Amino acid sequence: MKTRFCWLQSFLLFCGLCLSIPAEDRPTCAVLNFEAGAGLSEEEARFIHARFSALLPKFDQYDVVAESRIQDLLKVAQFNRSDFTSTMDYALEIGKVLQIRYMIIGTVGRIGDLYSLNTSVVDIETGKIIDTAITDHKGTITDFATRVPEQNIQELLYGAAAGTRTASTDAPAIDSGTAGNTTPVRASTSVKDRRAALQQAQALYEAGLYKESMDAVKQLMKESGPSVEAHILLGEAYAKQKGWYNLAVRELEKAIAMDSTSVEARMALASLLAGAVVLHCEAIRTRQQVQIGRASCRADRAAPLLKQVR
Repeated sequence: MKTRFCWLQSFLLFCGLCLSIPAEDRPTCAVLNFEAGAGLSEEEARFIHARFSALLPKFDQYDVVAESRIQDLLKVAQFNRSDFTSTMDYALEIGKVLQIRYMIIGTVGRIGDLYSLNTSVVDIETGKIIDTAITDHKGTITDFATRVPEQNIQELLYGAAAGTRTASTDAPAIDSGTAGNTTPVRASTSVKDRRAALQQAQALYEAGLYKESMDAVKQLMKESGPSVEAHILLGEAYAKQKGWYNLAVRELEKAIAMDSTSVEARMALASLLAGAVVLHCEAIRTRQQVQIGRASCRADRAAPLLKQVR
């Protein structure tokens, strides 16, 4: 009875959390200083990093660690990038000390009048890159610094099509060979075709073909951009894969970030979190049963001894 109350109480608690998702419950994230690639100075890379870091919190996707806190840590711990064999190792070490969930790393570079910002989201717990965005810009460094950081964030959080679609609203569409142009906008898939593709992915999911369903959703998002429904389906498919719980939560959080009024997205996340709570409570119940069994065994062994004493 207590176990049943435990998971029911936890389920209601997590439902409440999912329906509000306060800032403190968003995954924690920090942005490591971007590396200056060929053709760009350290000062220019720092400027792009500062602009990216300032814009990221506005998307309400992460609880972003302040840059000042990162710099204080580097001073106290005396971390030096040259002491690590790779940027990934450096990011993981800092992320573990900061006790954050994700770290964003990036590189900015230039060849001629083509500028590029390459960023990746690193899962500190698994040590794996879970998302990557590459945003190119042909034009001046000023235009690159002004437009690309925000577009890159869009691509990193919601997929490449989202970033190109956002950029197209900032300025009229220009031929890809024209200076000042950012990555060209993809041709959008019709609503009818998109719905059919999503239904096909849903059918694969219901048939238990979760990997195929994930591939279908990712292809759809690549061709026509993300949607709440696509993120929900992708999250539910991730949830069926062993060890992919964090990715499932992330996709459902993306769905809620796109539409905070989506009851379906919030309930899907609540159900996923509640399922984790049930498993936790079952583990507690099993552990309690083992402890009771051990105590009973000890009592059985003690009974003959007590009779001898009497």
